[in-house]
Amino acid sequence: MNQDEIKSLFDQQAAGYDAQWAKTRPVRDCLHLILESALAELPSEANILCVGVGTGAELAHLARKWPEWRFTAVDPSGGILASSDLSSDVESPEYEVLLRAWMNMMSASGVPPEGMERMRKAYANDVGVLPPGEVSSIILASGFESAVQFFQAGLIRGWISKRAGFDAA
Repeated sequence: MNQDEIKSLFDQQAAGYDAQWAKTRPVRDCLHLILESALAELPSEANILCVGVGTGAELAHLARKWPEWRFTAVDPSGGILASSDLSSDVESPEYEVLLRAWMNMMSASGVPPEGMERMRKAYANDVGVLPPGEVSSIILASGFESAVQFFQAGLIRGWISKRAGFDAA
């Protein structure tokens, strides 16, 4: 299918999608309740990225609840994914080499020593640095094809993939 055919198919399905699933409203209402609780501590002028918005029902609910929030919505069905993130096998000896070089780069960029220490602790305790194979597996499990690593600079790696069945022609 080419991109126009995919868009046409999606538009046909989207028109009746919410009505088709109306009997599952209690589940959706529960999702909204829990989602509201999970997001309640965000600032009054939060910026929210919603990936995979489908018909936008959850996004519309959140926008009614918090009209001062700003939303960026993306639905990658019929698209190409380019993803970059911190990635390394933190159990490998290579990680220490990359981390040392990464920290040296940050220090040379003017990050003060206390900031460097906070970053080192955050990388060890709070930041989800996944091995490249796990990142590829997540991309593949999300319905994309052959996640290809096309970039690496220090701890930053980038992958590119296309949605299964997507034809960019």
